[in-house]
Amino acid sequence: MDFSTKKFLRNPATLLIALLLFVWLGVQFWGVAKKAYVLREERKRLETELVLLQKRKAELEEGLARLQSEAFLEREAKRRLNLKNPGEQVVVIVPEEKKEATTTPQSFWSRVGSILFFWR
Repeated sequence: MDFSTKKFLRNPATLLIALLLFVWLGVQFWGVAKKAYVLREERKRLETELVLLQKRKAELEEGLARLQSEAFLEREAKRRLNLKNPGEQVVVIVPEEKKEATTTPQSFWSRVGSILFFWR
């Protein structure tokens, strides 16, 4: 190196420009690295969501296949529309009416007595 090159490299303005260039490159690199990290995290989240959605899709397709089966359609026609196959008999079970219990409310003193004399 000759004297003019050494003088140029030791010049404070040259050092300041080099330092500013180095800082600018560092800031640019940091921004790119930060974006790459955010994108990696977003990709992980989306891949997890994709797996969950694929499982849900499989469940829904299985349910759809079950709903479209002949056995399901026959069962629903019998249940909702009261239809029957030739030779079958329909049995209707009528629920028993509930009888309301007729109890007389206890008086205050009889409740207190039952609490105090619980061993009777």
